[in-house]
Amino acid sequence: MKKFIPTLVLVILCISGFWYASSQNWFKEPEDNKTKELVSIAADDVKEIKISSPEGETVRLVKSDGGWTMSEPMGYPVNRFTVENWLSTFTLLPYNEMVEENAEDLKPFGFESPARQFEVSLKDGSVITVVVGSELPVGDGYYAKLGDSNAVYSLAGTSVQGLDKQTLDFLDKKVFKAEYNKINHLSFTWKGESWQLDKLEPDKTAYESKWSLNGQELEANAGSAVLDKLTLIATSQLPLQAGSLQLETPELRVELKEGKGEEEKTIRFVGQVKDDQFLVVREGDEWAYSINEADLKALMDNVEQARASAAEAASGENTDDTPAEPAEGNKE
Repeated sequence: MKKFIPTLVLVILCISGFWYASSQNWFKEPEDNKTKELVSIAADDVKEIKISSPEGETVRLVKSDGGWTMSEPMGYPVNRFTVENWLSTFTLLPYNEMVEENAEDLKPFGFESPARQFEVSLKDGSVITVVVGSELPVGDGYYAKLGDSNAVYSLAGTSVQGLDKQTLDFLDKKVFKAEYNKINHLSFTWKGESWQLDKLEPDKTAYESKWSLNGQELEANAGSAVLDKLTLIATSQLPLQAGSLQLETPELRVELKEGKGEEEKTIRFVGQVKDDQFLVVREGDEWAYSINEADLKALMDNVEQARASAAEAASGENTDDTPAEPAEGNKE
């Protein structure tokens, strides 16, 4: 029995120590380390976003059954991922510290002429507005407040940068839009050169299927690389309204077919130089996109590489007449 007494004493000491530490709140997270949220709402409850800049630009995004649309400054096509990223920043917006609980004068913080203002409308009709003032005198951050409140907070510079978006940031910049894995045919004509890419295994994804380029079979990675070069071409400018343009003599013609059987549909694009811009319009679309001709050149270079690889592979198959040695397990 005596040999268990030290162990029993040790257990009693541990229990006593744990009780004392708990009574002193040693295991609680320090108040200063807790996340302090200026805004805490659910993204699904947001139905409208409004961003105002000091230059007078206003971006307004509205949620509908089909996703997010832009109503101001114009009805440009929207990249939903940019909207979702913006919402993830706003809906759980932390602040660093409360600078002043009830500021009598807001002018020193830059709120008299706000640098930025971010506003969301919720399904219940309420509106949450974050007003961002001037930069902090020390460190990377900004003064901020909620709506008409006089409580002043400091926000991290990264949070403000995540919210400070302009019209172009929300734009869906891809020019040759189509359902990537449903594309089974691509024909391309530019500057007198033409080629066509066909998917040989329509039921597979673009990265799994073999392709043919002008009848030459390509491996999956070579065919999908050509498709990538086209579908990743993006604009760096706001689009123009296509109805105001006349592309009488297109220099570029692109035709995509997606789906198969009765569900197959054809998408056509035309492009030409207009007022020092190379503009591309999808047939029936209201927007014309400006692109860099260097992107088309890069696509053509990729096609040439695919042609060369296919020709080399075909040549190797035709000249190698040496019968293949059976695998070790098949030798008799």
